[in-house]
Amino acid sequence: MATFSDFEDQETYWNTAVAIVQEAGNRLSSEAFSLKSSREFWVKTNEADLVSATDISIQEYIFGCLRESFPEHSLFGEENAGASENWRQLLDHGVVWVLDPVDGTTNWIHKFPFVCISLALVVEGIVQVAVVYDVHRKKLFHACRGRGAFCDEKNLNVSTIKRLKEALVITEFGYVRDENGLSNILQVLHELLLYGIHGIRQTGCGVLDLCLLASGQVDALYVGIGGEGWKPWDYAAGYLIVKEAGGTVYSLNDEEFHLCSTSI
Repeated sequence: MATFSDFEDQETYWNTAVAIVQEAGNRLSSEAFSLKSSREFWVKTNEADLVSATDISIQEYIFGCLRESFPEHSLFGEENAGASENWRQLLDHGVVWVLDPVDGTTNWIHKFPFVCISLALVVEGIVQVAVVYDVHRKKLFHACRGRGAFCDEKNLNVSTIKRLKEALVITEFGYVRDENGLSNILQVLHELLLYGIHGIRQTGCGVLDLCLLASGQVDALYVGIGGEGWKPWDYAAGYLIVKEAGGTVYSLNDEEFHLCSTSI
């Protein structure tokens, strides 16, 4: 299996990804603080699953830059996922850039200030580079496999909290709107609060949740209880940032975590 060290220019991918996402983030930030701007959007799978014109334009910009820099690499983004029939095969057997151009699309549409751009390089199933730009706080989270995780230039470390009762937990409800899924989500919330944890938070921006976990600002994270399932673009960059910050990642059924897992 190929590893990141097999490439001649180990830092080229990391540095290029940082530069591309930073520029895309600057473009997005200039619009983010305009409360007067109208944000065009469409419904995808249901009324809670949305895509905006900004998602499309940011993905086109980033993919254009990546094609110019690395024409031999595959590109896999949230807004072209339908073009890839077998996600797992693509991720496990190729060199693939995985992009969520606007994580927190519903937040973006409603001008709720939790939105990020997420980009990861996956080499034969292993995330090697991760870059996440927090649009409203203008913070750049980034990691390279084996080299640590950072917010701008600050090294990241996960929380040292060991007891669930002392934990601040973050989760997401996702797009679930069916009775069984919502019942499962609410049941787990009920049990955690009765158990006596310090609190539960939700930002509506899953990749940013993972960055908060890597920063030690929350102590635990879970999603997938209601069957909503995250996708590779939701996990990839944040997963590496958490791992490089010293975190541990499992799927909820205790199976080995994979980028195509439906829970974390």
